[in-house]
Amino acid sequence: GGASEEPLCPAMFWPMRAVATLVDDGDVKLAKTILRVVVAIEVPTCAFALKPIFAPRLAANTTSLDARALSMCDDNHRVTTGFITLDRTRRVVFLDETACGTELEPVTGVWVQGVESVNDVAVWAACVRFACSERLYKLTQRGKYLLAVYLKNKGAVDFYEVDASHASSPFTPYGADFMTFPGEEASARATPV
Repeated sequence: GGASEEPLCPAMFWPMRAVATLVDDGDVKLAKTILRVVVAIEVPTCAFALKPIFAPRLAANTTSLDARALSMCDDNHRVTTGFITLDRTRRVVFLDETACGTELEPVTGVWVQGVESVNDVAVWAACVRFACSERLYKLTQRGKYLLAVYLKNKGAVDFYEVDASHASSPFTPYGADFMTFPGEEASARATPV
């Protein structure tokens, strides 16, 4: 296969359906229309083992230099993430969010910048995005891939080998079904279905 023109987007890996319908409340006195909303989402069920590894050489491209600079900025409250590939000399190359993996530039992992700790939810989300993509996961060696983390206010990047384990099903379905009046705020708790 050649290059895919489709960008790598996190939302691609979390199947979701939503339906909204206007229904008559049946009360002639109120004569109000009610909005019924039904949402179903499949949430990834993954666990990750992170093993620190010796830092491979990092190629100095625009994406990696920007990630390093942002990690050292005191007023940066933004977390950024992207993908990793290896160049011909086996140096790690940071790719941005819109990277398309190709045979010449296969995606071999993910990077995250701006987190306080490797246990941050943004690290988990980046790992889930990678592990739950059949297209990306099949490129891994025995289900393992690279993770690079620039901790906030630290100039060095830490590398990990990620071993993802899935439950018996890679996704758990959740859903919410609620009613509200159009134009009003509503909230609902999603439950496993």
